[in-house]
Amino acid sequence: MAEEEKREVEKEKEEKAAAAFEITGKKKYIIMGAIIAGIILILSAVSFFIIMSLRPKDPELIAEQIKKQKEEQERKKQTGMGATFSEPLNILVNLAGKDSDRFLKADLILEYSSKNERRFCPK
Repeated sequence: MAEEEKREVEKEKEEKAAAAFEITGKKKYIIMGAIIAGIILILSAVSFFIIMSLRPKDPELIAEQIKKQKEEQERKKQTGMGATFSEPLNILVNLAGKDSDRFLKADLILEYSSKNERRFCPK
C-alpha cells in the first residue's frame, strides 16, 4: 500500500508539473500568431532590402555621376604638381635698364612630366 501511495503522489506531482507548462488553447493561438507575424515582418524587411539593392539605377543619374567623376579627374590632372628639379633656379633681373638700382630676384621651379625631359636638368 505504501508503494501505491508513493506512486500516486509522484503521479500527481508529474501531472501538476505538466499542467504548469501546458498552454491553454487561447494562449497557444496568440503565441502562434505572434510568431507568424514576426516571421512575416522579418521576411518582408529582407525582401524589401534585396529588391532595393537589385533595382537598376536611373540612367540619367549614372550619366551625371560619370560626368562628375571625369570632371574631377580632369581638374586633378590640370592642377596636380608634376616632377620638379631638385633645386630651384635663382634668377636676377634688372628691371629699369642699365645702371639701375631696382632688381628682381626670383627662384624658378621648373616642372616636367616625362623622364625624357630630365636631361635638361642642371647638375
